[in-house]
Amino acid sequence: DVLKEQDGQLIVYSACLKCGVSMVAKLSVLPHGLVGIGVLTDLNRDELLQLKYSDPISAEEVLDMKIITDKGLLEMRV
Repeated sequence: DVLKEQDGQLIVYSACLKCGVSMVAKLSVLPHGLVGIGVLTDLNRDELLQLKYSDPISAEEVLDMKIITDKGLLEMRV
């Protein structure tokens, strides 16, 4: 799925039907060819679209999360 297309750049989402692994990639059309970078994710398409329209994370929020994790106040579940 193409999530965004603008100025010769695409952000695409793809999921493997067999194993469920998903990937988000940014592709850019440049004079010398196509360049891209991708990342594997456990987010589904709808979750990614929610992020697209959410407010950016502030530096203050990042620092708050660092303090929370350093103090062991966040329970990580895998």
